[in-house]
Amino acid sequence: MEGRVKFYKSGDGYGFIQGEDGQEYYFNIRAVKDLDVRIQREDFAHFDVQEPKKNSGRKASAVNIEIYKPRRESPNRVVCPNCGKECVPRLAFQNGHPTESCCPFCDGLVRRFSYCFIATAVYQDNLAPEVIALRRFRNEVLYSNWFGSLLVKLYYRTSPPIADFISRHPFLISVIKPFLDRLASRYC
Repeated sequence: MEGRVKFYKSGDGYGFIQGEDGQEYYFNIRAVKDLDVRIQREDFAHFDVQEPKKNSGRKASAVNIEIYKPRRESPNRVVCPNCGKECVPRLAFQNGHPTESCCPFCDGLVRRFSYCFIATAVYQDNLAPEVIALRRFRNEVLYSNWFGSLLVKLYYRTSPPIADFISRHPFLISVIKPFLDRLASRYC
């Protein structure tokens, strides 16, 4: 099938394609064949339709992306949303992990990094489909209300040492993984 990228969140590794049939198809970075292409809104997409699982929506697999608008390929440069200049953002770190990137010209926020520390410790891969699905849960469910946003802030403050502890204890991974699998299966 063919379509266009309707939405893609590169930091979280998932998005949606508007198919030629008018339907939306979910995809994550693992479904994209060429990982060197920077995916943007309105890019053309050729993909296979995957049969949806129970309680999940339509899903795209074997996704090929064709660039819609010509653009310079410079993977380290971005356009600052504050001053509009093209730049290589500077990283800010906290406890050894990057937390955000800032424009070197205006010092404005370019991107805030979001991690799923515990899920990454359990699945041992930042781009595991389950980790991407849990990011989607955070973005679509938790961030949709003030209480969920508060839980996310608390999670980011407390989870790095917990994730470190979990990653050193395989028994805990085996206990936590079924719960995360169940939650992620709704958003894969």
